[in-house]
Amino acid sequence: MSLEKIFKQWDECGSKKLSEFTVGDYYSIMFEDSDGTFDYIFQNIGITKEEVIQSDDPKVIDTFTEIDKHMKRTVPLFDNFIKNYLLKDLGNIQFVKDKIDVLDKGLTDVYTDVHNEMMYLKNYIEEGDVEFEWTMSEPKSVH
Repeated sequence: MSLEKIFKQWDECGSKKLSEFTVGDYYSIMFEDSDGTFDYIFQNIGITKEEVIQSDDPKVIDTFTEIDKHMKRTVPLFDNFIKNYLLKDLGNIQFVKDKIDVLDKGLTDVYTDVHNEMMYLKNYIEEGDVEFEWTMSEPKSVH
């Protein structure tokens, strides 16, 4: 690789491109369990992923849509922290550490909202407003 190409890459990969940086493709990573899955969500609610996929219950669908929206709220929190503090103020570690508290507060709010949606759906299912039954080895939601 020529030096000119190396220096061009430095420019292309430096602070000039920082405004384009996003963790958007990784928004759900903060909600994975230690095995890299989301199984705990379904276990906490008391249904299987397959049952959810097969459900045509509007409340089930709407609740998981809301959970997904809440998860996506982590993107601007991380983007802001990484672009405006972590990568800009590497020389001021204490400042960056202080901003972690702001990030933590925002993430805690998101986690609380996701948890509340999960508990809403769990209660909805436990109250018997929706039932899941197996038909020919495939789950099916029944109202």
